[in-house]
Amino acid sequence: KMPISSMPLPDAFESAIMLVCDVSGSMNSNVGTGQTKLEAAKSAAVSIVDSTAGWAKNYEENYGLGLLIFSDDATPVAMPHVDYPFIKACVETISIGGGTCIYSGIDAATIQLDAVNAKEKVIILMTDVEIPLALDKDVTVDLNGYSLTATTTGTGTLYIRDSRTDDYHVEEEENNRGYGI
Repeated sequence: KMPISSMPLPDAFESAIMLVCDVSGSMNSNVGTGQTKLEAAKSAAVSIVDSTAGWAKNYEENYGLGLLIFSDDATPVAMPHVDYPFIKACVETISIGGGTCIYSGIDAATIQLDAVNAKEKVIILMTDVEIPLALDKDVTVDLNGYSLTATTTGTGTLYIRDSRTDDYHVEEEENNRGYGI
């Protein structure tokens, strides 16, 4: 059963963050801790929610968190919101299913972020997809000027195009620990 927030959405955010979680079949594989990759991603997402709630309280700012899942296609679970217990409850509802279409996840996240008023918009991508995927080429993602943090277990190069300046940012994955842009 999907949780429902009783809090109204704020008119604007200091920052809006979309957690974009891969729920494809490969996320059911175990990692060294005995957890599945999805369980590890959900644990990381809960930590991000807790950290964001702490920042919001300490700095008295409006930090919106949203959640989107992707496999064969993308499914928005929660628009960016400040109801952090609601976002945590949404994280707990996600489960495995389908193939991997990382592009649909990133594209849907940018659409979700376009719908909110925020000074800063961020996408946190949680996946086990090897960048540059299985396509024998590097991935180029147009994020309309948003920042992207991609955490993967793969290796490769991620090219991010800032559509405001038409500049490309190249990120090499460091020690299999993910990209930070």
